[in-house]
Amino acid sequence: MPKIFRRGDHVEWNSEAGRVRGVIIKKVVSDIRIKGYVHHASREEPQYLIQSDKTDHVAIHKGKALRPFRATAKKKSKRGKMRGYPEACNIVKGVKLNTPRVLARHRARTGRPIFVKHFQT
Repeated sequence: MPKIFRRGDHVEWNSEAGRVRGVIIKKVVSDIRIKGYVHHASREEPQYLIQSDKTDHVAIHKGKALRPFRATAKKKSKRGKMRGYPEACNIVKGVKLNTPRVLARHRARTGRPIFVKHFQT
């Protein structure tokens, strides 16, 4: 049994360039000519006009080539939270060192957290 989609459904399909995502703008149930090609569709096996999210290109595909895609919310980055570093100093020579960006950059460069003893002269 072919997959049934509705107008407004978010779907993805495989193209030459990889996975593409888009929104169904029309369900086609009869033969249609697009760019010189006849696309055969019927009520039993409809085709769908889909507008790409990134390029706004309109494509036509059968239901079996499409997969439903549910947009998920992006996960929050853990980079902003620096837990487990109570030894990190607040201020050394007027420079604030315990900001998440500074701690993460130092940790990435050296492989260790910032300790007060590293900055004492």
